[in-house]
Amino acid sequence: MTEVVAALIWDHDRFLACQRPAHKARGLLWEFVGGKVEPGESREDALIRECREELGVTIAPGTVFMELIHEYPDITIRLILYNAVIVGGDLRKIEHNDIRWITTGEIDQYTFCPADKDILSVLKRVDNGVQAQLCSLADSEYQQFQSKLMPTVPEDKILGVRIPLLRNFAKKYAQHGSCKAFLRTLPHKYYEEDNLQAILISGMKDYATTVSCLNQFLPYVDNWATCDMLSPKSFIACPDDLEN
Repeated sequence: MTEVVAALIWDHDRFLACQRPAHKARGLLWEFVGGKVEPGESREDALIRECREELGVTIAPGTVFMELIHEYPDITIRLILYNAVIVGGDLRKIEHNDIRWITTGEIDQYTFCPADKDILSVLKRVDNGVQAQLCSLADSEYQQFQSKLMPTVPEDKILGVRIPLLRNFAKKYAQHGSCKAFLRTLPHKYYEEDNLQAILISGMKDYATTVSCLNQFLPYVDNWATCDMLSPKSFIACPDDLEN
C-alpha cells in the first residue's frame, strides 16, 4: 500500500483544487495537492515538500481532516488529507494543468479523482475552512451525547467536538487573519461555531471590543451550554462599567 498525503487549503469560503496533468494517471481529474510519502519522511514533511514542488508555497499542516484507503486498478493508496494553511511563497501552477479556488457548492462542477469521493461528501456539509477544521475534530459518539444533553438544538447542527479540543483550536485560531471575519459572520451554521465564538469573545482583552462582539452575538445564543462558555476576561478589570 502506498501512503499519500494531501492538503486541504482554504481561502475562507473557498478551497484549493488542482487538476492533474494530462500525461499522468487519472489525467485532467481534479484533486487536492499532495503526493507520495518517501522512505524516511514523516507525513508532514512529505506534504510540505510536495506543496513546495507543485505550487511553490510553504504550508503548515494542521489536523487530519480525513484518512481513507482506496483501491485503483494500478495502485492501492492510504490517503491522509490534512487541514493546512499557506505560510510563505506565491501560489504557482508548476506541475498541475490548472489550479482553482472553489466553494463547496461548486464541487459537482468538477470531476475529482475517485479516491476523493468520501472527502467531497463531507466537504459539502461545510461552507468554509473553520467548519472543515471543526469537522476534522468531531467525534460521532460525543455528538450523540451532546445531542441528548441539548434536545432544543437540532441534531444536525451538532458536530461533536469535545471542549478541550475546541479550546485548543480557539487558542490557535485567535491569531489567524480570518478570525475577525469569522466573528462577524452570524448566525453560524453549527453549535461548535457558536461555542468557538463564545471562547474567542471570552479571551478578548479590550473591554469595548468585547461588549461590541457580545451585543452582536447574544441574539443568536439559544442554549445553556454556549451561554455557560461566555466568561469575558476583560470584564474583570471593568466592574463599574458592567454595573452601569
